[in-house]
Amino acid sequence: MTLTRRTVLATAASLSIPYIFTSARSVRAQSTTRKTFALHIGIDQVGPQYPAGVAKLNGCVKDAETYFAITGQQKFGKRSLLRNQQATVLEVRRWILGAAQRLVGGDVFLVTYAGHGGSLPDKNGDEPDGRDETWCLYDRQFRDDELYALWAQFDAGVKIVVISDSCHSGTVAREAVETENLAREIQDPESAASRAFAPVGAGDGARGVGSRSVGDLVALIGGQARSRGVEADQSVPQPRAITEEVAQQDYDSRPREYQTEPSSRVGETGREVPATGILLAGCQDAQLSWEQNGQGMFTNQLNKAFRAGTGLNNYSAFMAAIKQSMPANQTPNFFPFGTPGDEFYLKEPPFTV
Repeated sequence: MTLTRRTVLATAASLSIPYIFTSARSVRAQSTTRKTFALHIGIDQVGPQYPAGVAKLNGCVKDAETYFAITGQQKFGKRSLLRNQQATVLEVRRWILGAAQRLVGGDVFLVTYAGHGGSLPDKNGDEPDGRDETWCLYDRQFRDDELYALWAQFDAGVKIVVISDSCHSGTVAREAVETENLAREIQDPESAASRAFAPVGAGDGARGVGSRSVGDLVALIGGQARSRGVEADQSVPQPRAITEEVAQQDYDSRPREYQTEPSSRVGETGREVPATGILLAGCQDAQLSWEQNGQGMFTNQLNKAFRAGTGLNNYSAFMAAIKQSMPANQTPNFFPFGTPGDEFYLKEPPFTV
């Protein structure tokens, strides 16, 4: 199913977008003041719709509150904080689509997610490993393809920042591109992707992305990590992942809710995201994001770097600074997506309003 801007915005209308998002689209071009919207999602406990075996987490709501405090300090104009049962698919979609209706070129939309990451069988053939990465929202898993279809509704020039502290999150906001093409783009010294990855690709192979060969990168992104998914004491590191077996059980137990997978090939070009975006992910696709003592390790280091003013020249430098404090088994990922031309993540300080 190909999703056009018209069909998705019609869906938004049917979902009763909150009043703050309902101004007429004919007024959009008249905006002269930069607007900044932020959505923060934290889910420690998923709903009863999921099968047994999804461990309760301890730091995701706290992480969402950490990001909420940052955007408050930075004076973002519109903000929403969704905790646990508030973070349903309906509410997340409604907020994102509402932002797409209101934001124009130059505006900023920031989304943060802290919670379990999972995977589902890929039905439209755009995943090299045959699995879609997911966010485990309160009522069901939300595919990366569904996120991509939402990003496609934003106007050209809108700056989208996605922060995901969840397992398998490396490309959860992925473009519909083959992994090999992405690897070649990273290795091309003239490409924006190469410039973006270069600061975090330096050093040893365990931490470098840009230094990997095409085959290594394919293996990295295509690999499947496993975790036991059991609840642990807060002092013991715990992964933010549901096992593939539990994810498959969830998928099989309610097929009607998962029967339709949006196409990630939006429009004739197959890569139609007019906005420019950046994903700051807590780990690579083949890794786990961990929490300990009631905090996500990635969010904790991000917050420390922000408070200390470390690497605040741009998002690329910021991620490079965060990586230096992360354990070797959890390597954050810096993933540009959308339409190139305004690589704001190489120019603007993080959380700029």
